[in-house]
Amino acid sequence: MITFPEYTRKFSPVFPFLQEGTQMYKGKSLEYYPTSKKAFSIAKIYNTKVEKTINAGFLFIDVQEICQKYKCESLENELNCDKDDLLLSSYIHSIDNTSEIKTYILDFGENIVLIKAKDVQFIEEDIYFA
Repeated sequence: MITFPEYTRKFSPVFPFLQEGTQMYKGKSLEYYPTSKKAFSIAKIYNTKVEKTINAGFLFIDVQEICQKYKCESLENELNCDKDDLLLSSYIHSIDNTSEIKTYILDFGENIVLIKAKDVQFIEEDIYFA
């Protein structure tokens, strides 16, 4: 019997119960508030706990850096990952690190957004799309 080593992803989902739905790259936004060093993202996400699509908000606290990058080979080299790592199953992943400031990855289709922040909070109450 041939066995294959199990593939381990470099990135971990922050909220594994939230998954991309059928409208994966629609209805997502990101705002940055420099005076408070916070960022807020909103997305339509499928919540496996309640088995329905919800409007979800994500508040990033003590943001140090935000950048948007195109998914390509140079990004794979920069993040020291494989192209399969960039096939993200959840909206927000984190790069495994033990420092106080973590690197979060948001999936925006052809692009990803990297946010270096202390923490991220999941908000599901009173989130509306205009």
